[in-house]
Amino acid sequence: MEKIFKVQIKKVFPDHFEDTEDMVVNESPLFIFLNNTKVGTVFRMPGEDTALSYGFLFSNFLIKPSEIKTFNLKENETYFTTDRIFKNIEPIVIYSSCFDEKGSNAINPIESSLTIGREEVDKAKEAFKDVNTVFSETGSTHYAALFEGSHLLYFYEDVGRHNAVMKVIGKMILDSKIGDDKFLLLSGRVSSEIVRVAAISRIPMIISKGAPTSLSIALAKEYKISIIGFLRGERFNIYTFPERIKL
Repeated sequence: MEKIFKVQIKKVFPDHFEDTEDMVVNESPLFIFLNNTKVGTVFRMPGEDTALSYGFLFSNFLIKPSEIKTFNLKENETYFTTDRIFKNIEPIVIYSSCFDEKGSNAINPIESSLTIGREEVDKAKEAFKDVNTVFSETGSTHYAALFEGSHLLYFYEDVGRHNAVMKVIGKMILDSKIGDDKFLLLSGRVSSEIVRVAAISRIPMIISKGAPTSLSIALAKEYKISIIGFLRGERFNIYTFPERIKL
């Protein structure tokens, strides 16, 4: 399925207008099934649906990766089977701007020895200069990326910042890379939901061009996650656990 559509628009200028074409990102639903029961709908940009589906199940505490027996991908649908028996599952709907809050009380703080320096922060910020992104064509996507030191492991875009994060988490699961020696780089605001999913995935650090909210800072303190925000030029703000950043 295409990630980008061409549409007809009227472009308005101060003294005239033009009929022209523009590119817009495709937002469409992905239906996720567990033992032939629909457990979720995610409104996303098509692509990386396998990683997104794994990330959805894991971040919403529906099933552990080790409990999955089979997986099947169809257009706009993913199917998982497991030996676990589920009763009265209420389907979760994830729009492009939200997470479900299920299971938050089961998250333990992250005890990590991860530290990074300015060099790693600068390299992370510069990692996407030569990447051909959907954002460069449409201006309407968020991204999430996972780093191990200065090494970029994964980079995903989506219409929702949370979906991009779930794709990263799902790929971590598929590649067996869950661990507390990595950090997450985001393009936008650091929401409380993203902090929660970082804690579930044992990611001890989040770096973003945007800022955190008061609740995301409070949760980061509870889960022992470092937040770096307002990454602009050579400047950034450290909101929690500054001892992990070597200045």
